[in-house]
Amino acid sequence: MLGDRTPTAADLRALPLLGACIQETLRLYPPAWLLPRQATSPATVGGFAAAPGENVSVNIFLIQRSARFWPRPDAFDPERWLGGARTPDAFMPFGAGARMCIGNHLALLEATLISALLLRDFTLDVPGGGPTRLQAGVTLKPGGPVRARVG
Repeated sequence: MLGDRTPTAADLRALPLLGACIQETLRLYPPAWLLPRQATSPATVGGFAAAPGENVSVNIFLIQRSARFWPRPDAFDPERWLGGARTPDAFMPFGAGARMCIGNHLALLEATLISALLLRDFTLDVPGGGPTRLQAGVTLKPGGPVRARVG
């Protein structure tokens, strides 16, 4: 679709499957996988009570892989982004609400344009299918090398 030219933001609408692949990758491997917060008022979530001042965490990794919100939650299925409705707040790789990352739109734009540029000139093959284990720190990352063939 791009020919020899460099992709621009105007090309994003013509690349829906690429955008869907990026969304699905972020669903399965959210970089900010855990959101620590401090309760500002008494709250009960899932039967657990939190008093003001107590630390609580939102586990984005588990929400985005929950069968409550996603059919076949562990499967890589970009098609799920090409139509149909999603459960609000079941996808939040950049956080949600007032504390959502202000760079989320730029990050998605950059990821799509850089991917389009790379895929224009190269074929990528990940024989192992991606990371087999994960390392959870401040961000989520592969627990070891992810080998890929570039052709």
